[in-house]
Amino acid sequence: MIEIILNSSSKELTSEFNKLITKYTPKFRLFRVQVVHAKLSPTIFQRKKTTQNAVRSKASVEKICIVSPGNSFGFLNGGFDKGIMNLFNSCNSTQDFQALFQKELRMINKTSYSPVLNPTLVDLAKYNYTCELLDENAPGGSICMQYTHILHLPTMVSPEQPLFPKKSGNATNNNQKQLSFVFDCCFRSLLQLRDTFFKIDCIVLPGFGAGYGGVEPANCALGILLGIKLFEIDHLKLVDQPTLQKYLLQLHGYKDVNIFQENKKIEPNKVDLEKILKL
Repeated sequence: MIEIILNSSSKELTSEFNKLITKYTPKFRLFRVQVVHAKLSPTIFQRKKTTQNAVRSKASVEKICIVSPGNSFGFLNGGFDKGIMNLFNSCNSTQDFQALFQKELRMINKTSYSPVLNPTLVDLAKYNYTCELLDENAPGGSICMQYTHILHLPTMVSPEQPLFPKKSGNATNNNQKQLSFVFDCCFRSLLQLRDTFFKIDCIVLPGFGAGYGGVEPANCALGILLGIKLFEIDHLKLVDQPTLQKYLLQLHGYKDVNIFQENKKIEPNKVDLEKILKL
């Protein structure tokens, strides 16, 4: 089972994550999900010895994929991306990681520009970015963290202005747009990583748009948790296709959630989106 770390240095966002998890106790079947309130650093992967985590470290090396929520050009000098740059530079101070990362993006995409929400999976295993940590669950009391992949998923072209300014019209409509955006970021990330699950042990997800983007913490937390949950529901076929379509249409603000059903007389079967977390 892959671990997902919801990592943020924002107290407000981590509080919203914890509120939803405490309220609905979502049952995740593909992932172990945990919230870590801290700046991105090697210490977010450290664990104390507990019964729950006793199965965590069977191997001496744990492979990590970090999702970069940054900009279309691969610059890493702000927000969560700056944490990524500092993390990798701390593993190898002789290598300019931002330059290396942008070079890898150009090699994969054949361009220096990546449109918003265009995912690029960068395999960094050949560079051997590693960090050894104390771990009471691991044989010998330590484990080697290997940062093998970065999934670059631009949330904006440039951080010059927020995606969702504080004063931008109808609040309800703005909340809907924020929720849809964050959900798509999370769901798109997991779709892109699906064929790589067997290569990684842990995925680090940021608070998409919650920094420069201007997404409200409550919308960000719900969007990410619904992204994980609905990915599982779809992947494991936990509900039938019409029901899944209704959930997705409702999440994206569509009024006619029966738009794809032949019998248009059926009343829309709307649900409390948060309750999807309990499925």
